[in-house]
Amino acid sequence: MHRDKIRVRVRSNYEFKSLIQEGYNKCLKGEIWHLALSFVRDKKDIDKIELFIKKALSLLGERVEKWDIKNNLVTPLKKVFNLKEVDLFFSPHSQQILCEKNIIVPDDKGGFKEYRPDRVVVFEDKIVVVDFKSEKPSDKNIYNKYVSQVKGYVEELKKLFNAPVEGYLLFISNPKVEKVS
Repeated sequence: MHRDKIRVRVRSNYEFKSLIQEGYNKCLKGEIWHLALSFVRDKKDIDKIELFIKKALSLLGERVEKWDIKNNLVTPLKKVFNLKEVDLFFSPHSQQILCEKNIIVPDDKGGFKEYRPDRVVVFEDKIVVVDFKSEKPSDKNIYNKYVSQVKGYVEELKKLFNAPVEGYLLFISNPKVEKVS
């Protein structure tokens, strides 16, 4: 069997460090968005999103002046709130909102499994769970992992609340909402 060799050449130590920093900043941006969204009660709070982002930066130990807050953090989140489906996740009519709360349930081996959905919104007649992702991955395996993650949340929440549960993925860059069934 013939194998092709892939050669990667990094020209300088600076380029390597730059690639690592770029990946780190991308992950950090996702953490900032997650934390800022956890402070949003309903859609009216979008006016406070810059304040929430600064609060998230502070809690993560990041210097505010290091970031282009408006263009890189605030504007993408405001675009998310233009999506009609997002109204469901940030509805003023919810009874309860659980953000980044651990759900610990027994597994079939006598131990426990832990789940941590980004946002669970409890309504009188149903439960809505949404997981925030910075962007929709081009890798199908990663995407399927995201879908499986939300399906797991849905199944456990159905058992806990004994109510209908809807699951969603919310992609922030290039904003899009996808229902997970």
